[in-house]
Amino acid sequence: METFEMMAELLRPEFAILIAFAYALGSVIHTSEALDNKFIPLILLGVTAVLGATYLVIIEGANGFALALFMGAIQGAISGFVSTGIYEFKKQTQKSLE
Repeated sequence: METFEMMAELLRPEFAILIAFAYALGSVIHTSEALDNKFIPLILLGVTAVLGATYLVIIEGANGFALALFMGAIQGAISGFVSTGIYEFKKQTQKSLE
């Protein structure tokens, strides 16, 4: 099973918007000179994990708070990693075409 197929199987459909958000956020950080590019994956991981956890805690409510917090953080982290992978795939593809 390929990595992207496995990620798609693990990722809840409503978290797909986080991938687009993380990609856009990573692009904005990349074009700014405020931070070094090596920190982008770590920033995306943190932001998407917090957003994912917040979303699931709100949706699940008090039922299984700890599980919702954990699963949301995992789903968010997967979203952040996928967006970073998409960016790197695009960058490496462009390099190989040059």
